[in-house]
Formats: sequence, C-alpha cells, structure tokens
Amino acid sequence: MLLDVGGDAVGASLQVVDLDRDGTEDLLVGGGSRDWWVPGL
Repeated sequence: MLLDVGGDAVGASLQVVDLDRDGTEDLLVGGGSRDWWVPGL
C-alpha cells in the first residue's frame, strides 16, 4: 500500500511495511533528503 501525501510539491510518501520483520506493520515515511520510519503500528 502506498499513500501519496501532499502531492508532488512535497514529494513525501507513506508506505506500510514490516521493516523490522517482527510481524507488525511499520510506517515508512520517505521524501526530501531523508527517510524515517515508525515501528509497530
């Protein structure tokens, strides 16, 4: 699942993936000069 936030002007995206492979969905936020993620949604 890929959600576009703010359109092309912001260029940020939210993606729900299991990044740490612990069986829970994590939120990956990408855009600009850095990516960050929120564990355990």
